[in-house]
Amino acid sequence: MGRMRLAIVGGGAKAAAIAAKAACLKAVRKIEIETVIFERARIGANWNGSHGYTDGRQSLCTPAERDLGFPYELATYGDAVASRMQANFSWAAFMVSTERYGDWVDSGRPPPSHREFADYLDFCVKRSKAGLVSGDVVSLDHADGLWRVGYETASKTRRSKEGFDGVVVTGTGPAKRISTFTDRRLFDGRSFWNALTILPGLAAAAPESPIVVLGSGGTAAACAGWLVRAGIPNQIVILGRSPTLFARTDSAFENRVFRDEDAWRSLSFDDRRRFTERLTRGAVWQSVLDVLGRAKNVEVRQGEITSIQLSSPGSPSLSCRQSIDRLNRRFSGPQPPWASPSWPLHGDPTQAASTGSL
Repeated sequence: MGRMRLAIVGGGAKAAAIAAKAACLKAVRKIEIETVIFERARIGANWNGSHGYTDGRQSLCTPAERDLGFPYELATYGDAVASRMQANFSWAAFMVSTERYGDWVDSGRPPPSHREFADYLDFCVKRSKAGLVSGDVVSLDHADGLWRVGYETASKTRRSKEGFDGVVVTGTGPAKRISTFTDRRLFDGRSFWNALTILPGLAAAAPESPIVVLGSGGTAAACAGWLVRAGIPNQIVILGRSPTLFARTDSAFENRVFRDEDAWRSLSFDDRRRFTERLTRGAVWQSVLDVLGRAKNVEVRQGEITSIQLSSPGSPSLSCRQSIDRLNRRFSGPQPPWASPSWPLHGDPTQAASTGSL
């Protein structure tokens, strides 16, 4: 087999896993696979706490041993490749390289923080010797059997790299935003984490106004959990299509589907999507639920958003439709609530909100 070049869009866990496996295949089986990662910020940016989505201090919701090489199965590439993955790219290998393995084991093998996980991904990418291109991918072109990747640098310069045999696009996509207007008190699942220093002040300026978090999945719960841990006393309303928050526990049956290739392939596309949404976006880890459950100022309400608008004198207000009585409800206050949306709006946000209060 000749030399192959693989472009990977995004520098997260999937990119690090592919780069690590390619390095092992090259070392053990002499398969020449060059991996080039295109990343706008840095490896593990969505985990390290400096680029949104997290503050970096939260704990990973899965065991550290479920790392890039897990479950280290032998059927596909054999024992030698699996052994090399474990020796060079496992979480244990990372702990050994930083002289923390003994302390980690003696402490009960706790899950890493998001920032530590980002450092682990960076460690693996560097050890794999994968290429790294700093830029935002803006185009993909295919000609004569090869791919060309167009990207934009931080200075807005357009460049491209070509000659790739394949392209892997990773990531969950951008956070959902409300595009009708902007306000310093309105955040999404990414920008919320970049505004942690100003959130307590915004809440204190409007102590009688609720903080409304749109959505009832993991992102919404994580934002609400941070507000609780920060000691913010305002009423926190988690507003989503679901009347409750569904728990995601570490179940052997659910975990098997994630790692059993045959079980996964047996599912239809719709079944895979439902499974993923139920266990990732649509569920909340028990540790976060425990924080929210102990709080006296948190409640979960069921509703479908009909509008978000700037009401006089320039304060955001939000209206929703509840399924029981289909009445429109409004969240507002003397000073505006601020919201962290994690799912799209329904209806025309420019229309005036219906009467009623909640």
